[in-house]
Formats: sequence, C-alpha cells, structure tokens
Amino acid sequence: MRQCPNCDTRNTKTAQFCVSCGTSLQNQPEMPTCPKCGQPVSAKSRFCEHCGYQLSTTTSQATASQGRSGRKSPKRPVWPKVVAGLVVGLIIAMAAFGWLMYRRTQINTQNEQRVAQEQSSKAQQASAERLKAAKASSAAERESNSRATSSRQESLAESASSSAAAESSKQAESSRKADSDSVSAASSESAATMAKSLRRMLVDDFDCDQAAVAAIPDKVLADMLLASSKAGEDIGGFYNRVKARYPKIGGNVLGPDATSSDQNVDADSGS
Repeated sequence: MRQCPNCDTRNTKTAQFCVSCGTSLQNQPEMPTCPKCGQPVSAKSRFCEHCGYQLSTTTSQATASQGRSGRKSPKRPVWPKVVAGLVVGLIIAMAAFGWLMYRRTQINTQNEQRVAQEQSSKAQQASAERLKAAKASSAAERESNSRATSSRQESLAESASSSAAAESSKQAESSRKADSDSVSAASSESAATMAKSLRRMLVDDFDCDQAAVAAIPDKVLADMLLASSKAGEDIGGFYNRVKARYPKIGGNVLGPDATSSDQNVDADSGS
C-alpha cells in the first residue's frame, strides 16, 4: 500500500497517482506493515489499528529504512578518476622515456669505447709497421755503406800498390840516371799522373773541394800516399792525412752518400 502524502488516502502499491486527490505517488514509499498482524499501517501511527500493537519504534525504523531505500544515491563526479588516470599515464610515460634515454646513453658509450679501442689498435699496428720499415731501411743503409767502404778500401789498396810500385820505379830510375833529363821528365810525368788519380779519388769518393785539392802539390800527395801505405792505413787513413794538413779540402770519410749524423761523427773524429 502507498499512502498519499497530501490527503493520507491509502492506495494500492501499484498506483502511480492518488485516487482521491491525484497526487503523484511515483516517489512515495510503500506503507509500513505491522510486525504482528502484517496489516498496513500509517507511518504516523503509534499503535496498529488492527491488533493494537505498539508501532512507535518499529514504524519509525521501517519508515527510515524504506526512505533510505527509496532515495537514489547521488552520482559521484568522474573527473577525479580521469585526472588520476592521466597522472598515472604521465608517470608511466616519463619512466619509459627515462629508461629509453638511459639505454641509449649506455649504447652510445659502448660504441664510443669500441671505436676508441679499434683506433688505438690500428695506431699501434701502424707504429709497429713504421718501426719495422725504419729498421729495414737502417739495415739496408748500413749494408750499402759497408759495401761502399769496402769498395773504397779496395780502390785505395790498388791505388796505393800502383803508387808504391811507381814510386819505387821512380826512385830506382832516379838513382840510376840522376843526371838524365829524359828520366827526370818521365818521373815528373808519373808523379803528375798519380797525383791526378789521387785528386780524382779525393773529389769523387770523399766529396772534397776540387779547387782546394788542385792546390796541393803533386809530390806532397805522392809522399802522403807512400807514408799512408807504409803505416798500413786504408783509403780513409790517407784522406785523414791529407785533410789534417790541408783542412780546406773539406769532404767526409764516408763520401757524398753520408748522412748528417755521419758527417758530424767524421767532423768530431777529424777534430
């Protein structure tokens, strides 16, 4: 049963409007019932009109519960949930972005370290190859200098032998025919020929100054060659004898192919 709030008329529980006054009963709760006899009673009644049961407490409780059940719960706003979802999504996105940046930094660091190691390895290999090439070049240069020195020594020995033989022949001829003009002229020509050969050797093999060598008398060159041969010196010893007496001839004991360091060593040995 539904009781009209306007005229207190009791209507059926399915009625939408009051049969007496036409008041809408759509939001009106059903009438409470007596807990003893089960008959509908008014919400304001203190005793049941059918059995006399006291309804003051139970009716008010039933009315309150029916009122609570009849009221619709208010709708909660949706925007807090939306904001919370956006905040959580933003936090997740920032965390993902930070992790990606961290991984990218790690990968870049590893790539840089690998490139640096490769460059260091290539530089070490290139340095080793240059050192090997320098050693090979130095060995070839020493071999070439050794061959050149041997060739000069052989040439000096041959020249010394020839000069010694010519000098011996000259002395014998001079002692036998001291007063013969023709023999004297022949000896002078032989000394000049030997001196010419010695000058060419000094200029070509020891890089001496041609004008300074040409100023040395023929007999002086012949005497120095003879003294060098008697002392058992090689071609370098003969050159050192001439340079010690005539330092203006210049030159180097290793010849035109000598390096700057070899020239410094020769200058120190000459001084």
